[in-house]
Amino acid sequence: MKKLAAGTVVELSTTAATDLTGTDALTYTELGCDITSFSLERSEREQIDVTSICEEDMKQYLDGLRDQDTISMDAFYVPDGTAGTLLKTAADSKDSYVLRFTKDETVFWTGLVSVQPFGFNGSVGDALKTTLNFKVRETA
Repeated sequence: MKKLAAGTVVELSTTAATDLTGTDALTYTELGCDITSFSLERSEREQIDVTSICEEDMKQYLDGLRDQDTISMDAFYVPDGTAGTLLKTAADSKDSYVLRFTKDETVFWTGLVSVQPFGFNGSVGDALKTTLNFKVRETA
């Protein structure tokens, strides 16, 4: 059975958070219907090549550090709307906020994220559009 993204509710906490305890008690703003697509990119540990000149068969690697996961969203941008104001405040502050995804009233993903600085683009006859990027610090 396919699970479509339609009907997914995306919300960002209205205040900064330091961890994911007590996320149900926070107040959220829905980013929702302005979003046209979203993706979660999970990172893997970097592979560091440690092959010496004595190796005969295969290269040798050590696991390096893992980078933070990222979430990207394409969205219409309403600069003076509630969501636009919150996103700009969060990006300017560099604090962490709670981002959560809900489908059929069930939270299926919650994370502590930082909103990356963003801009917008548009043309004559087009709505303003933006790509929002979030660095994931912790997930529940």
